Amino acid sequence: MSSLRTEDELALLRLAHRYAIANDRRDSDGYVAVFTPDAQLTVRVAGGGLEPHATFRGHEELATIPQKLARFERTFHLVGTYLYDSDGDGAVGVVYCAAHHLTADHERAVDFVQHIRYDDRYRRDPSGRWAIDRRDVTVEWSDLLDVGPPFLPTQTGSGESGPPDS
Repeated sequence: MSSLRTEDELALLRLAHRYAIANDRRDSDGYVAVFTPDAQLTVRVAGGGLEPHATFRGHEELATIPQKLARFERTFHLVGTYLYDSDGDGAVGVVYCAAHHLTADHERAVDFVQHIRYDDRYRRDPSGRWAIDRRDVTVEWSDLLDVGPPFLPTQTGSGESGPPDS
C-alpha cells in the first residue's frame, strides 16, 4: 500500500464527515450518497465474537440506518483519528468516532457513547468521486453518562428541551 495524494485524502475525510452529519440530521439521502450503490455496512461489537450484529447491503437497506437513530433525542457523531492508504484502484481507511446518543425524560438525561472504529474500503464512481464500498463498524466499548441542563426537558411538562424557566 502507498500513500494517497492530499486531495484524495481530504475527499475521503469529507466522506467521514458527511456520513456523521447525515446520521445526526437523520438525512437518509445524504447518508446513502457517501456509499456506492452496492455498498455493504457490517456492525460488530468488540468481544461479541466474529458474527456481525447487523449487516446492511445496498442503498435501500442503508437508507434505514439514520431513521433508526430517531429513537434518540439527539445524536452527535464526532469523527477523530483517521488513516487512509491507496489500494490499487481504490483505497482503504480506518476512522475513529465517538458517537453520542442522548435520551431524556423529565427527570434525567443520559448520553450513551459508543467508541467506534470504521474499517473502510473506498472506490471511485465513473465520475471520479470517492464513495464507501464497504464499512465494517466495530463498537470497541461504550459509556453511559449522566447529562445535565440544558438537555433536560423543561419543568413545565411541555416536553420541550431546554433549561427550566427561572
